[in-house]
Amino acid sequence: MDSTTPPIFRVYALDDEAVPVENSLHLMSAMREAKRPVEAHLLREGGYAFGVGYPNTPSGNWIPLFTAWLGRAS
Repeated sequence: MDSTTPPIFRVYALDDEAVPVENSLHLMSAMREAKRPVEAHLLREGGYAFGVGYPNTPSGNWIPLFTAWLGRAS
């Protein structure tokens, strides 16, 4: 990561059994070290590859978070 790395928005479900949460934490740390914009949301539920999210779970709320981030990032 360097000064040309674009801003990153990351959403991760803590109950994802396929990918360890540490991957997201390392990415966020590297972005901060490179002084690049990063926003990360760690959700309690959603599993792996939750797409647009599951109704009535935290994963169902990531699209409004992303939309708000886009508004701030531009």
